[in-house]
Amino acid sequence: MNAFFSEELLVSAFKRAFTELQSESAVASVTFHEYVKEKYWPYFLSKKRSDAAIDAEKLRINVLLSIIPLNWKLTAITENDLEVVLNKVSKRRTAKGFISSATVNRYRSRLLAIFNHAIREGILLKNPVRSYRKAKETPRKRVLSSDEFNRFLDACKVSKNKELYDVMAIAYYSGMRLGEIQGLVVSNIKFEQNHIVLNEWQTKAGRVRTIPIHPFISGILKERVLGAKDNGGEKLFTFYSIRRAIENAIKRAGLTDFMCRDLRRTFATRLKNNNANVHTISSLLGHSSIAMTEKYLGLDLGVLEKAVATLE
Repeated sequence: MNAFFSEELLVSAFKRAFTELQSESAVASVTFHEYVKEKYWPYFLSKKRSDAAIDAEKLRINVLLSIIPLNWKLTAITENDLEVVLNKVSKRRTAKGFISSATVNRYRSRLLAIFNHAIREGILLKNPVRSYRKAKETPRKRVLSSDEFNRFLDACKVSKNKELYDVMAIAYYSGMRLGEIQGLVVSNIKFEQNHIVLNEWQTKAGRVRTIPIHPFISGILKERVLGAKDNGGEKLFTFYSIRRAIENAIKRAGLTDFMCRDLRRTFATRLKNNNANVHTISSLLGHSSIAMTEKYLGLDLGVLEKAVATLE
């Protein structure tokens, strides 16, 4: 076998090596901003998602882009850089004060998703976000009493927003997330089976979820479906900006330390108090794990004492 390369083979090898160096150089020069706008965001939009999920993703990405310098190279970002970014995120203020640890963790999840995408694209070998620990969350325990919920629902009924009452009633009797409810379409409602069936692109966990229709909201859903069909549309709800309406209803009802998402915890707690097991509750809430459901429910000392008392 000839141990020497021909001139033609040498030229071809040099050209190939030069092209690879150029390619590596181009990848190394890509900034975080460029990658997110040109690669990650088009990829995110290519997957079928609810309007609420797109809006939430857009908001968090815009916040990250406002914090991360324009000249930061994607391949050069370190764990320490991300710590600086997330510390700045944690110092952002809302109308109610600083954002929560849970919200900071959602921003961490966005960064994790972006860098995981870069790994799949062959640009990175390691995700720098994985080494950065999640912020410690303080789980909320707020649950509405029946009287509080009735006051809240009455306050929703007189709201200028004509969709608020229906959305909040569905939230209380189904345990669905606000974005899931507002993203409902006619085909989600299966009256023959008495079920609401959410598609995988409509849920946070990315899985199909089935929720029985409670009698209290059956009439509401029928009116919404008929209204959508009469208008020649699919969506049951068209008014997405209801946060202010919710806050006003909370004030009118005289509720304290209450957030809209506490309705999901109230739904779960009512099920638990009616002897539903944690697996059933987890399935209805659409949680990705039983651990998440257990954290959602919290530890009820009275329930634990009764359980121990049953032992012989």
